[in-house]
Amino acid sequence: MAITNLNFQLEHIAFVQDAKPNLSVLEEYRRREQEYSERAHDLAEVTRLRDTVKAEQDSLMKARLDEFMQGFNIITQKLKEMYQVRQRKGKGIESFFLDIQSVVRFR
Repeated sequence: MAITNLNFQLEHIAFVQDAKPNLSVLEEYRRREQEYSERAHDLAEVTRLRDTVKAEQDSLMKARLDEFMQGFNIITQKLKEMYQVRQRKGKGIESFFLDIQSVVRFR
């Protein structure tokens, strides 16, 4: 068994000594590694820019929603006040809606 193992090792050593490696593969590897590095850097830069623009868009959308909700709350409060005034005067809900229709006009 030890002799077969020794023969295998000798054959392997002979094979390795006779081998003629293709060193141009190393050159190709270095070139591709450099290209990968450049593309990874470009991707990181584009991703950073995308995240910056997305954050700006999110802040603008939040500001728009906040402004809308502020106006909506003002309108809601005014309608509640109008309804309470109408109720105190003894007028019904139908006249309240008629008053709203006369105030709100679509253009």
